[in-house]
Amino acid sequence: MDKLIDDELVDKYCFFSGDFNNCHLKQTRDSTKKRVIHGGLICDTSLNENLFLKTKEFNRLKITFNNLLYIPACLRTKLIKTDKIKSKFSVNSKGKEIINYETYFNEQNYPYYLDTNNFFIMDEAKKSNEWELNFIKNKIYRSKNYLEKDNFYDDSKINSIYSSSLGLLSKIVGMYIPGRFSTSLLYDIYYEKVQDPYLYLKIVNYIPSLSLLRIVLQTPNFKAIINAKNKSPN
Repeated sequence: MDKLIDDELVDKYCFFSGDFNNCHLKQTRDSTKKRVIHGGLICDTSLNENLFLKTKEFNRLKITFNNLLYIPACLRTKLIKTDKIKSKFSVNSKGKEIINYETYFNEQNYPYYLDTNNFFIMDEAKKSNEWELNFIKNKIYRSKNYLEKDNFYDDSKINSIYSSSLGLLSKIVGMYIPGRFSTSLLYDIYYEKVQDPYLYLKIVNYIPSLSLLRIVLQTPNFKAIINAKNKSPN
């Protein structure tokens, strides 16, 4: 079954996620730039189309982006492999593999320790769009309370924790860290509940020659390692 991604759907995703990266916004008629579809929107749409996953409670989601996708586009999700501990999926459009992701159903241990006792409070309202002006490598930043915020739109049919996490990751990767010239490469998300209601983030790698950032995130519902590239497509 194909799922159409159009301007209206991406407009809604921009609104709920707060990711107004230029590459995701509508372009003027005389612009040569194409509108890029959000990575989080592709993932959530794909999850919604899988009846198999709707009956599962997975605790880790590993997503790899292989190609960019432009509006409008039709997505088709394919189950590649399944076993007792995980299932692997591929999301395709017109024969091209856009992303693949693995869902894990057994307990997964988060591989990176984040010391949330030592942090710098981040005032989001005062942040510029250039991540280099906002963040220092290896310093932990704390943002506002996300514990009770379900920031996904009503169309989502999967668990709100999964949907909201994809929306939040879109916002963080798209706006607050790489800035307005960013595309995400890989999400590795571990879902687990914690009592601390705040969002923490830390840049653990920055490779200027590759314009590559490695980001660690912790929220009340999940922890994630993200690789993001600080270049936006035309």
